[in-house]
Amino acid sequence: MASPVAPSLTPVIPATNVGETGDTVGVPLGHGLNLQASGSVSQSPAVGIASTSTPLIACPTTKAGFALGQFDERSQGDCITKSSDGIKFRVHSLVLKLASSVWNDMFDMPQPLTHDESSSSDELQKLPTIELSESSVTLLALFRLLYPKGKSQIHTFDLAFKLMDAYHKYDIDISGLVPFFTELMSTSSTQANPLEVYGLAWRLRNAEAVSLASRYLHETSLEKRDRKERVVKYSGDFAALAELYELRLKREVALDSFVAGLPLSEYRCRTHANLSPKETMKLRVVCRKALATANPKCKDVVQFFNLRDVFSNVAAPPAVNILTAIASPSAAGAATANFSFTFNAGSPLASSGQSRKAACQECEKALASPNNDYNCSRVNDVIATFPQAVSRTF
Repeated sequence: MASPVAPSLTPVIPATNVGETGDTVGVPLGHGLNLQASGSVSQSPAVGIASTSTPLIACPTTKAGFALGQFDERSQGDCITKSSDGIKFRVHSLVLKLASSVWNDMFDMPQPLTHDESSSSDELQKLPTIELSESSVTLLALFRLLYPKGKSQIHTFDLAFKLMDAYHKYDIDISGLVPFFTELMSTSSTQANPLEVYGLAWRLRNAEAVSLASRYLHETSLEKRDRKERVVKYSGDFAALAELYELRLKREVALDSFVAGLPLSEYRCRTHANLSPKETMKLRVVCRKALATANPKCKDVVQFFNLRDVFSNVAAPPAVNILTAIASPSAAGAATANFSFTFNAGSPLASSGQSRKAACQECEKALASPNNDYNCSRVNDVIATFPQAVSRTF
């Protein structure tokens, strides 16, 4: 697969959270450079990630306006950072410099830093204050991850993507985020939020997780523009969308190969040896379901592939009437109409009323005569050789 490429750090776009407030904020980048970003500036989805849920609210603060807890005014930090929503964090410049080359340059640059005149004590007023364009929630999570204590799992994709953007912006090693995305990258989360997990895995350069998430997107329509935009937005890379199409194509090719390798000719007469396009389509649907289980194992070929429903030249499976409404007078005196729904056993589709072709007696004999144990063994051999890298989950 193409190597997942995270969005590159670009000085003209200072942060993901630009626009969370209407204020103009500055981010000193070193060597006398101080970039300004207005709240009205919008970002390219290929670089930043928009909120995927309800906007994050500001974190709790002390009376002095500091984030409550580890980074409040009682901290021993030697500098103050201020979020886009006006909340302050007293942090240690050494911790930030060791984690980020950008912050290292920022603290080493010659230009003086702004002091916070609103601070209540002389000690705090003497500390340099750096205004950042991330929200207080993002900065709180970011600083906690950089410090030895206070680390915890990230529970929302909204915050995860904002952290990813902050890590890229400040040139922090993204591998440090992996242990804190465990819940977001779990199997249950992947099944429920495949688009978000796919984008997150791509940014983390986790090829295995990218492939896993793409399995649950196999039948998701990518023709809708918003779906394509979400893939690019979450991954930060147009190549992620191209890779998703490529993985989907590989699965279709693998499925065709699987179907072609099945020993089904023994279950039909010579006249009807070849499957019709309609039968092939129905067989592909059945194979998808059969291969989607954790450890598929064939014990009866006819039942495993629901051949009586797939083949159009044999008798249909027994019909089962699952609902019948009996006519009864209504309050107005009118009677309700009788109706019923009939489904073929083993088929997810209701009978459409269209008659099947007359059953071929030779096909009926062939369907009942093959050596089941031998053919089951052959089918299981085909299943065993199905490419694991492509995945059996469709």
